[in-house]
Amino acid sequence: MAMLPVQDLALEATLQMAPMPVLLAVVSNGCPHCVALKPRLAAMANKYHENVQTWALVAEEAPVHGPAFAADGVPALLGFVGGQPVWRHVGAPDNTALSAMFDDLVRRRAAGPRAVGW
Repeated sequence: MAMLPVQDLALEATLQMAPMPVLLAVVSNGCPHCVALKPRLAAMANKYHENVQTWALVAEEAPVHGPAFAADGVPALLGFVGGQPVWRHVGAPDNTALSAMFDDLVRRRAAGPRAVGW
């Protein structure tokens, strides 16, 4: 399973209904760091697809939420559990940090509702 592109409409409702944690990647088509991150993120999405959904939101195509989620820059990676944000990372992480982000979401899923929160 690869990354799922998401639309701007009803993003919060879609996050609330997600059956598992979500790693939301906010990217920009003109960002070289975003382009470089894409294949590594897709590989992690395939590896963790049973426990984490990986979504991509293109900032310039999402006039309402894209700029808000990427306010500090792109790429921005946001972790959500139960529709609630649990962490945010701005910049292209190395493979070790990217794997740790997915592992954190898996751990939070296993811990249940108590694991939600910044």
